Amino acid sequence: MGQAGSLYMESAAVIQMRTLAMMTGGAAATREAEKMVTEKIAANIEAATRLPLTATMTPAAAASAALLPYRKRVRANRKRLSRG
Repeated sequence: MGQAGSLYMESAAVIQMRTLAMMTGGAAATREAEKMVTEKIAANIEAATRLPLTATMTPAAAASAALLPYRKRVRANRKRLSRG
């Protein structure tokens, strides 16, 4: 499975864990929702700043560079949420 496939699988797991965590409501659910939104914004900014660097890369390397900010966050969230 390639990087995009791995990202898809890990993202699905994170979505499931976050949904279950947010269904309980309360302050913890609010913090998780806020964390989710701020992480998405930060990942998009990081990916956008990497975009000019991909001009000289192969398409595969450019795709990998574009996915990196998302992969880092998804992996960290999967580890954090699976502990909890």
